[in-house]
Amino acid sequence: MNTTSTTQTQHDAIPDRDNISLMISTAWLVLQTGLFPVNRNEQSESLAKSFIRGFIGNSSNAYPLFAEFCQRILMARHFLCMNPHYCFRDSMMGWLDPENKKGFAGTRPWFENLLDKRTKDAAHLLELKAFPEAILELAEERSADNFHYWNNWFHERQAWDQVLMLQLGAVQLAFDPAFPIRR
Repeated sequence: MNTTSTTQTQHDAIPDRDNISLMISTAWLVLQTGLFPVNRNEQSESLAKSFIRGFIGNSSNAYPLFAEFCQRILMARHFLCMNPHYCFRDSMMGWLDPENKKGFAGTRPWFENLLDKRTKDAAHLLELKAFPEAILELAEERSADNFHYWNNWFHERQAWDQVLMLQLGAVQLAFDPAFPIRR
């Protein structure tokens, strides 16, 4: 008897790692939802997507850079949640400015430290590593099964911030007419 459920097999599929346009839109969704939920305008969206496009690039290496971008956003979000005294005054583009060491550029050493810890323990902050895959899968296949799989996966690991970000992302994906629909 095969003990592997069909649901588990279905969700072991890796998202389409060649769809750069979807990765850019999804990375924007993570940035906007995670750090700038009330700061949405077309100009900042366009500039931020240009920054993300430059960061992710148009190479076969786009998915690892997409995953890095999303994880760095989640680390910044975690920092802000854990340090309520920290005054976050940057605009979205100010935060993305490569010269701003208290913005996205400042998350680089955090990410390098995370990668270093993962060389010693591959499961270190696995929830953080899984989130980019989860949100990209949800962007590709907007189904209740997909959402429930990842929502439960993060719940089981008590990764509450990823649960919240996944839920907020799912709402955006379901109801935002500007988000590209993949068919």
